[in-house]
Amino acid sequence: MSLAYESSRAAHRISQRGNLKSWHQKALELAVRNDFLSDTGRTVLELGTSACELLEHIRENYGCRCIAADYPENALEFAKSLGFETIRFDGNDADSISSEYNGIADLVISTATLEHITDVDATLSMVRRLLKPEGHFILAVPNCTSYKHWLHYVYRSIPRDEGHHYRHFAWNNTIKTLVLNGFKILDQEHEVDNRLPVKALNLIVNTLRVLTEPLARRITSIGKLGEDIASYSHLDVINWGFMMKKDPLFIITENPYISMANLTDEKSEHTKERIAKELLKKKLISIDEYDSICSKISGK
Repeated sequence: MSLAYESSRAAHRISQRGNLKSWHQKALELAVRNDFLSDTGRTVLELGTSACELLEHIRENYGCRCIAADYPENALEFAKSLGFETIRFDGNDADSISSEYNGIADLVISTATLEHITDVDATLSMVRRLLKPEGHFILAVPNCTSYKHWLHYVYRSIPRDEGHHYRHFAWNNTIKTLVLNGFKILDQEHEVDNRLPVKALNLIVNTLRVLTEPLARRITSIGKLGEDIASYSHLDVINWGFMMKKDPLFIITENPYISMANLTDEKSEHTKERIAKELLKKKLISIDEYDSICSKISGK
């Protein structure tokens, strides 16, 4: 996260301040649809506020306590000028926000921010820490496999300039990143381009995928490439939008193999146990780690 770039980006967004952006609207739809803003006593914290359009809309229309968290000083000063509480955070440092803010938020919102951060795991760890036990997290990130991004890659190449999109979010790696960092997805609201040519292109591409699936499955057995080839295409999705809460079965550990036990759906406690047994059998985890996993899953 480049301070110079983020300061320039914040200044531009403040100068262009106006109506809610499309990703703001999707985040708001998720919050309203799940009746999360009806209680005026709730605390909403937004990571990466810049011009504060979404946070101001929530404060004025729903009366929640709103906290603006951002990196550059000009963004924080602008938020203060609007009367918001402010917190400075560095997305690459999980401890950049003091422990006094642990459990402060009923809802954390991050829109069009995570792609600008190099250490995504640090930011998601910070979000878990900021949330109350029953708190929720709304995330919106651009889909790097949309047709718009493909056109950008073809005509302008993949952007590598400092401060641009450090992280690229396709469907598979987005879901895995969220689950492996201890979040349980409750609802989704993606920004979709419904124009007929885009829908037709998406249909054609996915039809070709289905026809070539047998070959893709053979490639899968060779390596990761095949898994990506066999996955569904989302050319029409511009931005992903998710509403989540902390997964009570999430296992925090330094052993990366134990994280595999979190790659399961919400009704698969037995699957977590089966994965743990396989990890123990292959000697990737110790018997103590296995017992800890089983105890966590059973709730004992």
